[in-house]
Amino acid sequence: MRLILSKNLWKMCLLNLKKYISSYNFSIWILPLQVIINNNIINIYSPNKFIINYIKKKYLKYINNFFLQYWKNKNLKPYFNFIIGSKNNIKYNLLNYNNIYYNKNVFNINSFNNLNLLKNYNFDNFIFNKSNILAYKECIKICNLKSKCRFLFIYGNSGSGKTHLLNSIGNKINILYNYKKKILYTNMKYLLKKIKHFLINNLIKKFIIYIKSISIFLIDDIQFLCNKNYIQIEFLNLLNILLYYKKYIVLTSNCNISNFENINDNLIFKLNYSFKIKIYNPDINLKYNFLVKKCKDINLFLEKDILFYISKNFNLDFIKLEYILYLIYIQIINLNYIKNININFIKNILYKFVIINDNYLNIKIYDIQKIVCNYYNITINDLLSKYRYKSFVLPRQIAIALSRKLTNYSLLKLGLCFNNLSHSYILYSYNRIKNLYLNNSKIKLEFNNLIKLIMNYKNEIYYKKKKVY
Repeated sequence: MRLILSKNLWKMCLLNLKKYISSYNFSIWILPLQVIINNNIINIYSPNKFIINYIKKKYLKYINNFFLQYWKNKNLKPYFNFIIGSKNNIKYNLLNYNNIYYNKNVFNINSFNNLNLLKNYNFDNFIFNKSNILAYKECIKICNLKSKCRFLFIYGNSGSGKTHLLNSIGNKINILYNYKKKILYTNMKYLLKKIKHFLINNLIKKFIIYIKSISIFLIDDIQFLCNKNYIQIEFLNLLNILLYYKKYIVLTSNCNISNFENINDNLIFKLNYSFKIKIYNPDINLKYNFLVKKCKDINLFLEKDILFYISKNFNLDFIKLEYILYLIYIQIINLNYIKNININFIKNILYKFVIINDNYLNIKIYDIQKIVCNYYNITINDLLSKYRYKSFVLPRQIAIALSRKLTNYSLLKLGLCFNNLSHSYILYSYNRIKNLYLNNSKIKLEFNNLIKLIMNYKNEIYYKKKKVY
């Protein structure tokens, strides 16, 4: 009988919604919903999360007002429970955290710890040398859950392997203890959202009870704590509880604690209790070993000279190096260039897809100026002079555009390198050459030829300093 009444009640709500929603939007957003009402708990089933988010923003206030007026005499308030799927096939529950009314009895810890460990990350496939050996050793020690070091803080640039180490710790503990130990692995951004939800719903006590049952606490990217003043206090309380009950904690960040901005002093003081380890940027040998391993993983055969060229000339982290390898692999398959993969073919790929788009070329502005002057048969004094002859202006602006494209210099520094030119003129020159490159085939050809000359110049330096493996 209750289900029949709930259907009639939802039909009444639909009739009310038609007053505020157009027929087109009604058919797209409202009709796909399925609703079951038990007392004052309204379970709304939706095909996907996109529809739920749109309804929350646009139409939930109308639905809420209808049920408030309908239950006005009974003094009941509606509690909305959004669920992805249908009535018969539920995928997962999605509580409405942003609404005024909540079901305060709901505490789904599985939805909290939904960032599962990545099983392909382990200590066996982690590449290390002197730049990250200390972090590697300490992470192995902490896996036994018997180490004296219970609070570990690892920091380094993004793409240096911090997430790999966190997942390796969790996977190693699962193997050693047959998945009997509770592990909480999450990203700080996700943790902040959940703490905010627990605070609003007065569920923080239940969360703390759950925390006490966890053996190790793994949090990635804690730099997101900055500028979150109120939640910083709750996170500090959380750390105090974990340290009091002698839980193991491993935190990672892209910078040291001293570089955090707008963060609670007590929290910084507590974080300084940790054993801090820095992961330095990978050197040439580490990048070379990483490329060798990744080539084996994707069945890509490249000569040692090619791998050394990539590791030598591209100052990148592991994520971007892996991107370059996949880019080469895709181009080889598309062009059917499996045989005779030489270094010139690789340079051409990197020139087209990496250097032009992502400014990864490491070159001095003076070298660019010298190459442009030789190409246009003028002197460097002519290039850097204030004369506005056509024979000087175009090479000067092309040199500025090349410098802005192939280096990471700011407009102010570029102006200083070109005889104290203003930053507005630097920007004007870059935009002018950019338009000419798109509309003038001659300028486009000259610009591409100059980039090839710069590449060849860098390759000559590379071959002079090349090491033999």
